[in-house]
Amino acid sequence: MRIIKLADFNNIYYVDSFFSEYRELFGKSRSIYASCLKKLRMNLRILDAEKQKAITYQQFEKLKDADIYSIRHVGQDNDRVIFAFIDKNNNVLLLSSCKEKSASDYRKAVSQAEERLRILKEEC
Repeated sequence: MRIIKLADFNNIYYVDSFFSEYRELFGKSRSIYASCLKKLRMNLRILDAEKQKAITYQQFEKLKDADIYSIRHVGQDNDRVIFAFIDKNNNVLLLSSCKEKSASDYRKAVSQAEERLRILKEEC
């Protein structure tokens, strides 16, 4: 698993499979994907500038009992992006994503993010 810096951002990184998995959430619908990606990029701009302070905005939440967070896009698609602050500089690492159709969808994405974070910590 590789960590890649997101172009046009100063403090945002992602695991190598993140964007392909995110794209798969939207199936064949290019317009919905484009709309959700635009919202995601806007929220990433906030994270990039505000870092930990961004968590005070309503679209961000800290997950219970974990050092991971989510970006919530409440709406018809209800997509979520799970991320973590990975170092003392509060760089952001995008770990996983899901469409929250049920609580189990969200739990699966959180578990996947926790496992990826654990593996990355072991590799360092």
